Amino acid sequence: AEEMTNIIRRRKNNLNKNDTPPLLSAWSLSQLCVRRSIDGFVPSFRPISNFRFWRAISIPHIKARPFELAGNGAFVISGYADDLEAYYKENEEMVFYRSVSDLAQKIKYYLAHDAEREGILRAGVERTLREHTYQKRFEKVFEEIGLI
Repeated sequence: AEEMTNIIRRRKNNLNKNDTPPLLSAWSLSQLCVRRSIDGFVPSFRPISNFRFWRAISIPHIKARPFELAGNGAFVISGYADDLEAYYKENEEMVFYRSVSDLAQKIKYYLAHDAEREGILRAGVERTLREHTYQKRFEKVFEEIGLI
């Protein structure tokens, strides 16, 4: 874990890809009729549930990686996901990209602008430690259910 943290901190740009598979790919379409099981893939006879899952496949979801990277002291360029700006201010605490060309442009830009990159890095780390640790999340959950 320490070695991974050191590698993350040394890199000038840490990328969080947020790609989604096309809805008409073989994998995506298979989600309509099979599911994972401890034994591999098995037939699934839940058409409504399967359809809802399949429809949501193409929606970029927020993953743990941008939080993990920022929590480890990294500058993060993340693929945009719905509502990610509720967790980080765009271009102030974390950088988001919306296409491959946008990503390439932002990588070049931030490699050439060290002070700006460092400012975003510091703000992202501060926001993560202030609001997005497991301890903070569990405190909020416990508060919501009346345990705190």
